[in-house]
Amino acid sequence: MFRRSKCSLNEVSMNSAIGLIHAAVDQGVNIAEVYVDTVGPPVKYQAKLQLIFPQMKITVAKKADSTYPIVSAASICAKVSRDHALKVWRFPEDIHIEGNNFGSGYPGDPVTKRFLSE
Repeated sequence: MFRRSKCSLNEVSMNSAIGLIHAAVDQGVNIAEVYVDTVGPPVKYQAKLQLIFPQMKITVAKKADSTYPIVSAASICAKVSRDHALKVWRFPEDIHIEGNNFGSGYPGDPVTKRFLSE
């Protein structure tokens, strides 16, 4: 966000999804369909992905984790991975924090809010 040209969180999320798809393809994964929970307008996001990956069937939808079981499964995997990463996280600045007293990192998390304000 300190760059001359700003990058929104939605753009960061979209670029991450694009990078993940590219990484899977680069490793030889044969991807026929992609299902994505939207950030921003789904039609615009789907069109962007379809331009980049024309050989794939792209589906971008609001609340995709409620509609498509594969997105629900991916959401659970991501949550478990994130929870584990936070559990073993060590700050490079040698800040000693007992347990996970810095929260999840989500803006609405009261533990995260308290950690940042303190």
